[in-house]
Amino acid sequence: MTRSGGAIVLFAWALLLAALTAMLWIWVSAALEVALLGGAAAASALLGMYVRFDRRAKREAGELQPVPDLSLPTVTVAIALAATAVGATAGLWLVWFGLGALCFGVAWLIRELAGARRAGRS
Repeated sequence: MTRSGGAIVLFAWALLLAALTAMLWIWVSAALEVALLGGAAAASALLGMYVRFDRRAKREAGELQPVPDLSLPTVTVAIALAATAVGATAGLWLVWFGLGALCFGVAWLIRELAGARRAGRS
């Protein structure tokens, strides 16, 4: 991911939320839901602008910026937590699936951290 990749992701998310806000506005007459979703889109766009200009200012000042490695176990843990939370409404089967995936992801994350420590990158 490039240095401005975080800002691009936030802008894409803001655009998606803005499109969903427009679609929600067509079908729902309640202003609260439209305002909440539109506010989330605006907040995402503002955060994207902050990330973009903050990184540019740090780069011009010559500060070093750490670039994290990609970690599939972290994504696995996040998806497992989301599946467990959605399982509260979708059914017990999804809770069990999420908890199983969470155990797998945490074990994988511990293995990754131990390997990084052995390699001296912690």
